[in-house]
Amino acid sequence: MSDQARVSEAIGAAVEMERKGIAFYQAAAQKMSDPFAKKMFLSIAEDEKRHERIFRDMAAKAGARPADLQEMNREGPIRRVQAIFRELGRKVTEDVRPDDDRIKALDMALRMEEESYAFYSETAKTCPDEKEKEMFLLIANEENEHYRLFDDTKLYLTNPAEWNIKEEKPLIDGG
Repeated sequence: MSDQARVSEAIGAAVEMERKGIAFYQAAAQKMSDPFAKKMFLSIAEDEKRHERIFRDMAAKAGARPADLQEMNREGPIRRVQAIFRELGRKVTEDVRPDDDRIKALDMALRMEEESYAFYSETAKTCPDEKEKEMFLLIANEENEHYRLFDDTKLYLTNPAEWNIKEEKPLIDGG
């Protein structure tokens, strides 16, 4: 399979990943009792909408349409990522409840963002087109920023004292 064919499949998978990410973050936001958490998840959903639009534009400009996931090669990272998103989609509707929502949703979001970052970074390595490569890397970096935001939020919610130390970056005096 040529690099361009692999990139075309990856773009198709990326569109599907972003669609599922949008659904996950919107569903998680609806279950949030905390207004900050709700707003954070909705904000990330907007980023994912932008990512989806970018990938659809990439496919249209290349003259390719996003590959139908049912017909894609089921080996390698595409298969792994699809399975993770299916599992996470089920978990958000089954596991996340208004009273225990934040930490579980953050854990799922962390896994999603980590997988997205890895997938987009790896895909960028096989892109023959420099603009496509650059776009995959830019979106990978955004996914990494999402990860940092969720990780920081989780630390704040589970250990505010440690979060405060981290944020204040205190100087340790040896004398």
